[in-house]
Amino acid sequence: MFGPDVCGQTRRVHVILERGGQGRMIKKQIDFTNDELTHMYTLVISQPSQEYRVLIDGQEVAAGNIVDDVEDMSSVPSMIPDPEAVKPANWVEEAQIADPEDNKPEDWDESEEWNARMIDNPEYKGDWSAPLIPNPDYKADPTIAVFKDLAFVAFDLWQVKAGTIFDNILVTDDFSEAQRAIETVFAPFVELENAAYKAFTESNSSNTSEETENSDNNNNTAEGESEDQLDSESSTENRTEL
Repeated sequence: MFGPDVCGQTRRVHVILERGGQGRMIKKQIDFTNDELTHMYTLVISQPSQEYRVLIDGQEVAAGNIVDDVEDMSSVPSMIPDPEAVKPANWVEEAQIADPEDNKPEDWDESEEWNARMIDNPEYKGDWSAPLIPNPDYKADPTIAVFKDLAFVAFDLWQVKAGTIFDNILVTDDFSEAQRAIETVFAPFVELENAAYKAFTESNSSNTSEETENSDNNNNTAEGESEDQLDSESSTENRTEL
């Protein structure tokens, strides 16, 4: 399974591969832009390296090794933290420190504890982790992410808002063919779509401004009529009293 998912608080691009009769989900959070325009999602799986790439609109947004990045694809990871790596002595993991320029107020109540305010640590380097090295116990499984019988395409949909359109689905073992599709099908379409969308939004913006202006004019007219009516009533009352 591959593609974008917006459901409740979930917003991610799914990469789910079958292994042992079960779907195995990618561990990475792959974000995408959720708007009203057309986008193209591409998943590239390379063999025998078992590397993958995720592209959105032809631009790479995620890449890695299937064995390492997809849950439970192998009982033994291909890469492991270097057991001989040592955190440098000058590595700073404290994200915040007490502000050295913050001073206790002169009128501070000494019966209460005073603490300097916390600021971001300029020396902070983040959490340290050992670099990864090839796992000597890992033996490549040539059957991982090999799909010899891709004969069908299906959609798993649950929508509460209409308007989603799917088109131009390509399954190929030639990435250059996919690139040609980007250049000859997707790119020209998006260029026209962007121009049409810009014209549409500008037209709507202009209509909204006119409606607001007309509404303001109507309000001013109504206010003027009310004032004239009040003046007329006042004159009538004055004449009656006279």
